[in-house]
This record gives sequence, structure tokens and C-alpha cells, in this order.
Amino acid sequence: MKQVWIQKFNPTFIRADGIVVISDETIPLPVGFRPDSRLRSTSIFPSHTRAGDHYHQKRTEVFVGLGAGMQLLIENPDDNQVKKYWMDPSKNEGMWVAFGVEPGLPHAVINVSETEGVLLELANVALEKVDHRIEVDE
Repeated sequence: MKQVWIQKFNPTFIRADGIVVISDETIPLPVGFRPDSRLRSTSIFPSHTRAGDHYHQKRTEVFVGLGAGMQLLIENPDDNQVKKYWMDPSKNEGMWVAFGVEPGLPHAVINVSETEGVLLELANVALEKVDHRIEVDE
């Protein structure tokens, strides 16, 4: 069974005024994952929005969520059960978390907060999407 890869990490630094800096070399990556720097993206998630609901045939992605309400949804392809992972450090013992999603693993990202959230995404190959709606009670 395919599983999501999860690794907690500390940011590069946090300034006295609360600004958090996360450099690429700070983000842990799954063994063997080689991100293509041209495929890095940053997405702004308005309050109560959702994206994804798909899986990839060849693409592996690593996500870091920035925002109080950011969640990663992972569907088990064997039984269609959906697991929710908080991306917010305050919900992960104060640690930042990188999530690796391998090919064939259905996933979505949702912002359940009243404020904007940001998603940093690293990928190893160009986007090739297979439509797949993840059914989950929100």
C-alpha cells in the first residue's frame, strides 16, 4: 500500500519579529527524490478552498503548508478511506512538516481556516494529472 511520507523539520530561522524563513536546503526530502527547480510552486489558498483531488502516474510531490488551517488529505487507494494531516506547526508540536506524496496516491489540500494559507510544492517531473475526486465529509 502506498503511504504518505512525513518528516518534521525546523525552519532555517525565525526572526525576532516572527517572520519565518524556510530555505530549500532546510526542507527534508524522501530518499531518492530529486526536485526539479523549475517545478517549484507556491499557491495561495483563500479561506475554505480546496485543490488537488487527484493522483499522478509518474510525479512525486513534496508539500509544506503555511497557514493555520492547511490540511493534506490522502486517500488510501485500496479502501478509499481518507486521512487528514494538519500542515500547521501549531498542530504538530511546533514543528514544520514536509509531506511526500508518491505516484498513484490520491491527494488534496484544503484550507479550513478563516484566513489565507500558502502551499509550497516541490515536484520531480512535469504535471500530468489524472482526475479523481476524493470523497470526504468536510
